[in-house]
Amino acid sequence: ELEAASIRDSIVHLRGNNFGAIEPASGVDVAWARDVEEAASETLFPKTESWHTGANMEGKHRQIAVHMGGPAYFETLTQIALAGYPVLVVEPTVKGLDSAV
Repeated sequence: ELEAASIRDSIVHLRGNNFGAIEPASGVDVAWARDVEEAASETLFPKTESWHTGANMEGKHRQIAVHMGGPAYFETLTQIALAGYPVLVVEPTVKGLDSAV
């Protein structure tokens, strides 16, 4: 059982299952962005002109890219990891391409 999900855990999962690529399943990115926006709406970040919202780059879409859900968010990540990452699409490792990682 995982104490808390991490990037390291997902890489171990990928390598242990001979997967070489990983990306969100269809629609997961949209749901994640909505969840991030909802968590951020409880803070002052969306009301500021800062690099947190993309204000440092003219013409950049304004969006919070860091989840601010705290422990509840990490629990969600842990549950996803324990379920075998069902929200991700994986591809098998291609021989010779994974040696640099």
